[in-house]
Amino acid sequence: MRKQVLIVTVALVVMVGIAVGWYVITQRQVGNRMTRGDRTSILLVGLEDSGEAPRADAVVVIHLGEENGVGLLSLPLDLRVRIDSHGFERLGSTYGIGGVDLVRETVSDLLGVELPFFVAITYGDLAGLIDALGGISVTVEEALQYDDAGATPPLHVDIQPGSQMMDGRTALAYVRFRSGGGEFGRISRQQKLLAAVLASGFPRGDAAALRAAMKSVHERVTTDLSQVDLVDLGNLLLGPGSEPPVVATIPGTPATIDGTNVLEPRAVEMSRIVARLFQGIDLLTPDRVTVAVFNGSGERLLAARIAAYLRVRGFRVTAVANADAFDYERTTIVCQCESEKTRLLQSILPEAGDVVSPDAFAERLTALRQLGDWDITEPEDVTGETWVRLLATTDLLLIGGPGFEAEDG
Repeated sequence: MRKQVLIVTVALVVMVGIAVGWYVITQRQVGNRMTRGDRTSILLVGLEDSGEAPRADAVVVIHLGEENGVGLLSLPLDLRVRIDSHGFERLGSTYGIGGVDLVRETVSDLLGVELPFFVAITYGDLAGLIDALGGISVTVEEALQYDDAGATPPLHVDIQPGSQMMDGRTALAYVRFRSGGGEFGRISRQQKLLAAVLASGFPRGDAAALRAAMKSVHERVTTDLSQVDLVDLGNLLLGPGSEPPVVATIPGTPATIDGTNVLEPRAVEMSRIVARLFQGIDLLTPDRVTVAVFNGSGERLLAARIAAYLRVRGFRVTAVANADAFDYERTTIVCQCESEKTRLLQSILPEAGDVVSPDAFAERLTALRQLGDWDITEPEDVTGETWVRLLATTDLLLIGGPGFEAEDG
């Protein structure tokens, strides 16, 4: 009998262990990734559900990293993005074409990051959640007044400036307001509302209350995260020692293409934001490097060709001029900054050139600074005195030597 009891007990223990293991594996995806020290990201899609069918009205990527904390990256709905088999579309159109899966695929391709999880919430459910939390406190900088009779239902916004408690209906009007800063102003208000929800809507440091709040959230959203995952996410955002999330927005340049107003993503700035927010890397890009270009060989228009070559690749050319002499035997780079900028310049040059320090190049550097025949490109109308100051504050001086091959464009 004792042996049988022991066998049954062991069997029960094994079954419980299997059940717990299955639970941990299947229900704690976010927590397990963070425990391993992995980074992960969650796509958050806000859906406007007042029309015939829900449509995307907010797209945010929540990034979780052990070292660089939590980041919130907003993407304007007017961003012009490429969709497989559909060509170019506005980001806001992707949900209507292929639902949240297409939004996730498109954003992942645009940013070059994996988005293993998603959360989608309608504005109606968001308003209900805010009401369930007892409202949120938001400080409004300026009066927001707007009427849209064409909206379904008609939209009336009348919010006065100052700190105030907002119920769900007022909070929705606050984030849907489309005047005052356009798309980027609306994104700023969305970020502020989310920060207000995190700051005052959820109980901080109360584990039982946090679990109850996340249970309410899980019931109101569509997601591939478990309720336990949401609790883990809540602990990351609200747990002891947690820092406020870092917020950023993908930049875009307004353009009109085929009669449609869009935002063209600014690729260089976008890459820098993604590297900083998702990898904790302050990515050095060409637009952060200034270069003064000189003709050191006497070859006709050499400095102008080199300058065009650099500008096309994103570098900021501050000046173009003949060097102090045409006797340079090799291309020379005078490094007046950190070495990373020099390496970035060398990486795109047809030939690496010789790198020298200002001290080792002092005599010729003095001669360069005393030149009188130059073409200033940044800033304009530079006098002799400010020319000296310009060269002193430019990151790199590039003196093209014989045989330098640089084609325009």
